[in-house]
Amino acid sequence: MYVPTSSILSTGVFWKDTLPVTTSLFFATPLLPCARRGLAFQFAVGFVSNVVALLYHYTLYKQYDEFLGIEIDEWRTWDVSIACFCLCIALQHLINADHVLLRLCTAVISPVFLGAMCLINAPLIEHAKILFVNTLVVVIGKCLLPSKREVVYNASYAKVIVPCGILGAIFFPLPVLWPDRYWLYHSLWHVFFGIAMYFAYAELHTGRYISSSSSGVYVKKTSLANGGRGRNPASNPKSE
Repeated sequence: MYVPTSSILSTGVFWKDTLPVTTSLFFATPLLPCARRGLAFQFAVGFVSNVVALLYHYTLYKQYDEFLGIEIDEWRTWDVSIACFCLCIALQHLINADHVLLRLCTAVISPVFLGAMCLINAPLIEHAKILFVNTLVVVIGKCLLPSKREVVYNASYAKVIVPCGILGAIFFPLPVLWPDRYWLYHSLWHVFFGIAMYFAYAELHTGRYISSSSSGVYVKKTSLANGGRGRNPASNPKSE
């Protein structure tokens, strides 16, 4: 799934070689809604992920074998591992898997194991196993462990999130087939998935909730044409 760093060669064109560095900033955009809504854990992990990504892509751009005493393959492992962990905690937030046991798994147990894998320089497959188990626990736990409230979703932004997420997922593995186009495909992954993550945090999840005793999950009926700020007068979801 991952192209060897030794196969990612400089194109000799400045804007192409720096594009993965600059476009990685798209993944910083979800930090804004996280900060605005007081999602301290998501903000902290996202911030660390962005710093590691910038350092990794800078090391790759400069064609260094190591940077700050850390080998480039280790930077890549940390970058991928923390970025995927960001996807796990985003999923947990979006589906509101907020039982204390699930939060303990994601906020304490998984980071400890991932940190240990980084310290012993374990292969990415070991990180993937931890992340897979974490995601499985969160999804199954959401089904089995009750929550006192459910999210109010603004479904109109699925029109942005779903296509961008699909495009990002398509571009992500392409450098394995065409490593000479890494600068393009990996940058497009940054752009499209960064946009999807931003709107998932900022708009799809409205930051509002209704009681779980209500029938079904409330979805705001809004239109992108009016900025997604309309509301369904038939219901009155609560903010908690």
